[in-house]
Amino acid sequence: STLGDVTIDNKGISGQPTILPSFGAGTAQAGTSGATVVMDRVAWPGRYFAGHWVEVTGAGGALKGTWRIANVVNSASLRTVPGSPFGMPLQDGNAYAGYLIYSDIPLASHAGLAGNVYPGTENAHVFGARYSGGQWQLDNNSSFITFTPDASDRVFATYTGGVSNVVRLTCPLGVCGLVNGLPVMQLVAGDITPNFDPGSQNPGEIWVHDLVFASSLARFTLTPNGAETIDVQPGDTYQGVYRFDNVSAPHGETITSFDPIRVGNGGTVNLSGPTGSGQFLEIAYPVTGADVVVTGHVSVPSVSATNLTVKSGAILTRPAFAGTNPQTLTLTATGALTVESGASIDVSSRGYGSTTTYPGAASGADWAGGSHIGASGTNGISPIGSPYGSVYRPQEAGAGAVIGG
Repeated sequence: STLGDVTIDNKGISGQPTILPSFGAGTAQAGTSGATVVMDRVAWPGRYFAGHWVEVTGAGGALKGTWRIANVVNSASLRTVPGSPFGMPLQDGNAYAGYLIYSDIPLASHAGLAGNVYPGTENAHVFGARYSGGQWQLDNNSSFITFTPDASDRVFATYTGGVSNVVRLTCPLGVCGLVNGLPVMQLVAGDITPNFDPGSQNPGEIWVHDLVFASSLARFTLTPNGAETIDVQPGDTYQGVYRFDNVSAPHGETITSFDPIRVGNGGTVNLSGPTGSGQFLEIAYPVTGADVVVTGHVSVPSVSATNLTVKSGAILTRPAFAGTNPQTLTLTATGALTVESGASIDVSSRGYGSTTTYPGAASGADWAGGSHIGASGTNGISPIGSPYGSVYRPQEAGAGAVIGG
């Protein structure tokens, strides 16, 4: 195995899909050179992305190469507030324009705040305040206390309407502005929950946990596959991808990611799905290989191979309908396409969703079925859907029924 094989097995327990973490995509920024890529966003890529694959495309659109990440370098501006959730007590029902502030120093260490903070928040590094009359004022849950900001203080969000509307501030391309003299820092991970206190809803509190802040662009370095030289330049684009030789999901587990999942490396690719009724190995990205072998029930949008074999008892289909456009199944075999006895390539029930039909065709109504090359079924009263499609080159998906799809 060159790229490695992956098996997703939930032991038959149905539930959430397997979601592979996404590194994402972007455009390399100034400072990018060779194997070092400056990302186009303030972010906190997990160090676990070391070893993840990245496709780099030149400004002209040609693929420069696919390399693994050697390491992720988070910005020197990174600040973290780890630990269990904690609340920021604020005045209930006071609908003022406020700001959420991070500080390197404890709250009570700010000039003017000693003895004036809400009990239990003395060592907090995140707090709510307003700017009034040219002065910053802490909301200590009962009144506003004027204080002198520390040099490390950063604004990361605003809130209004009794904290009913919290808006996170951003640093586009690493450019952070000022808010009433305080620098902005972007929240890149963690949660903010307004109007919440553990055990009850509270109209004047903000609950936060596991906050991570940054104000400059993250970067990562790539490692060569061999003796080649990596030459990434500003303006090139990058895209995280998953790459596997073979994929197996014995119980029909759904495998998904915002990063494309590439299966195959030019050699033999085995796609092993479940055999239970209605269960499929679902892969949302094209599969490429010299010899692609399908066993069990497998759903993919396309296969490009020299030889494609659908083994006895296997079903090869396309991804289920999503959104307003049906998926397609495109098969390209320059050598042999073999469908063994008892196997099938079957896209039944993979057409348009309920009440959706081919553009320009009429959908049925009420209790009408789905049409295609022939009018839809009906109870004799409901309007039927109009027929469409070619008997010579059937490529269009079937229309969805009004009731049940």
